[in-house]
Amino acid sequence: MKRLLLFLVILVISGCSATGLQFRPETSIENDYALVYLYRPSMFKGGGITPPVFIDNQELFDLPNNGYAVLKLTEGKHVIETREDGNFLLTDAVGKAEIIVEKNTVYYVKWLPFLADFGVVPLGTPIAYGYFEGSFYPMSKDIALKEIKECKKVYPEI
Repeated sequence: MKRLLLFLVILVISGCSATGLQFRPETSIENDYALVYLYRPSMFKGGGITPPVFIDNQELFDLPNNGYAVLKLTEGKHVIETREDGNFLLTDAVGKAEIIVEKNTVYYVKWLPFLADFGVVPLGTPIAYGYFEGSFYPMSKDIALKEIKECKKVYPEI
């Protein structure tokens, strides 16, 4: 029984990883745009969560474990959000960040899920509770390029 449960957990988590092309940096930036790499390094914790990503209230793509997106944004302030995905088997990882970008500049933003309000109720069988939230982290180019190199492209699709 334990082996079957372990197999099912591995199957669910492995099915939620990105499957696009390996990371390749863009070779140029279009005039009057900023380039933003939004990425999510592979992690076991929250690995089965695939939140939809909204930019300025427009849904663009889902961000699976080990995925990245290339965003071409106009100069100024933008809102990046992850919202509920409607998956009843896993909790969602809702998060929100505002970024201000300058044209002809490259930015790196890492997204990670984290457990919020986690606890265990010690009944006859311990019951765990909690939920995931998502956080956005601006990253330096050096660190981001080390973390993103294993990620697979999810947006825009080729």
